[in-house]
Amino acid sequence: MVVAKYRRKFNLQKIAYVVIIAFLSILYWVYTKHTLDSLGIGGSDGGRDDRSESQLDQEFDQYVASRDIETSPMPTESPIGRLDIYGFGKRPPKPPVWKTLETMVKPAEAFEDSLMSSGYFEPSGRFQFANLEPLANHIDQTIKDHQRFLSSNFVRLGNLVKRFPEIRERQLIEKKLVLVSSYSREFSRILRKEMKDFLYRTNLAQKSRAAIYKLKLRVQEAIERRQKYPCSRAIKCELTNKDGFAAGVHDVLWCVIRAFQADKRLVLNASSWHYLNDNFTWSDVFRDVDDAANSTCHNLPSSGLPGPNEDGVRKSIHSLPADIAEPLLRHHQDPYAWWFGQFMGHIMRPSELTEELLKQAKQSLGFKSPIVGLHIRRTDKLFEAAYREVEDYMEHAEEFYAELGADIPKRVFVATDEPRVLDELRENFPEFVFISNTKSAELANDVDKRDSAESFQGLILDLFLLSQTDKLVCTLSSGVCRVVYELMQARRTDASDHVVSLDVPYFYAYVADPPRKTIYKHQPVERKGMNLNVGNCVAKISSQSVVEESKKIDRYDGFSLGILCGSSLLAGSYPAFKTLPTVRVNGTRLSI
Repeated sequence: MVVAKYRRKFNLQKIAYVVIIAFLSILYWVYTKHTLDSLGIGGSDGGRDDRSESQLDQEFDQYVASRDIETSPMPTESPIGRLDIYGFGKRPPKPPVWKTLETMVKPAEAFEDSLMSSGYFEPSGRFQFANLEPLANHIDQTIKDHQRFLSSNFVRLGNLVKRFPEIRERQLIEKKLVLVSSYSREFSRILRKEMKDFLYRTNLAQKSRAAIYKLKLRVQEAIERRQKYPCSRAIKCELTNKDGFAAGVHDVLWCVIRAFQADKRLVLNASSWHYLNDNFTWSDVFRDVDDAANSTCHNLPSSGLPGPNEDGVRKSIHSLPADIAEPLLRHHQDPYAWWFGQFMGHIMRPSELTEELLKQAKQSLGFKSPIVGLHIRRTDKLFEAAYREVEDYMEHAEEFYAELGADIPKRVFVATDEPRVLDELRENFPEFVFISNTKSAELANDVDKRDSAESFQGLILDLFLLSQTDKLVCTLSSGVCRVVYELMQARRTDASDHVVSLDVPYFYAYVADPPRKTIYKHQPVERKGMNLNVGNCVAKISSQSVVEESKKIDRYDGFSLGILCGSSLLAGSYPAFKTLPTVRVNGTRLSI
């Protein structure tokens, strides 16, 4: 009887606990769903607003009228007035449900043992960078993100002000926004210049450049050595990707890296790729991936490569050799872009024909440094990412030449699939010299002709020309843009400062990056933000979330979407400058 009594009591407690947890989970699911919907990552229509422009204007006018300053007196108890411009007010506390669910996240689930970053936490809990170089890189990236944050919000405020009913008030505010925006750029420009001067005066820049160059030589030697292995140590990769060029060549990237990790030679069969045929082969455009002169491997068994492009299959693409991870984190701003770039540089080595066509294109276009590159997609890209005005691109071209400070021709190379973009640029920015492979643009504009040999060669020329510009402005949600950035990393010691993405940072599509480490506490002002403590692990919401994010955000502002590691609910936006990237280490070494 006593046992049965205690058993019933235990069962009641168990049921009550389950009910409480279920209630909290449902409550926070509603909270998180609202948050993610507002971020455009929800499972429904992504927060789409179906109201017409006239309806929105009418509602905005009603909103302004209902809050007229004359009829809404300032609260007398507030010493700073209506707006908390100075940050005296307290930020909203963590929602109770967030606090409850946060306690359920096990610390052991936060960080994998294989993850490495460029800093550490002292016993007191204070974060320290392991070396001066990553500290300097973080400062430089924070300055850039700060300017992107300001610029993005100035544009948003400007668009909001345009809808003010009072013309006089609108003009005054617009002038002030232009003034503040202009000076903020000068602040950032001088800060970055002095940061670069500091790095050179202290010899840190030279040390990093030398270290990365030595690392590059080691990696290239290791790739070439493996690609000369006999057929007994070779595995085959079948390139059959039916999507665009970038998707296909990133399949090859995965194949080469997987073979490299297994200490194997990679043999590529691209004969079934839809861009190629019997009269137009891989060797007509690029050099062979493996050393064909060494031996020709026949009847190799299927390796299953590349396999499906998903997180579970290709997760190891982010695994770095132990002797590569530490120097990359110390000396480079974008380790994975550099690492992938070394392999992409090997994969896309131009054939003699491509080199000759590239030389002719440069001469006919007048392509020479200094020059800015713009990659502007307009056709099928509109279904993959948000639309960008040409002004969004030219903002960074103007900034590049302002930093140079010299009175020189402002050359801009434009790669686009919409020929009318060039006319729009020349009309709105007459002080710039725009050059473009117009034939390539015309062929790319016709989606049905993109598989033709002529169109493919035009695309390859555009890629190589973009990779040789001094500043690349594009959207890294685009696979083509990521390929160009990887080629830039192969050409330079660190190309991180030579690219501007209008939407999201660099990533390998459909494989989530390793999580980021929180180094500064974050208490958000807005509801959609994440509450982060020092030491928290922040992961991508899913392997698809970066692509979805690019479709919703109008401008990159230094914030990203993430989720607390070990949780399926604690998600939101967070500032990248309060976190630090990590890399995954696989325990092997570059020289086997």
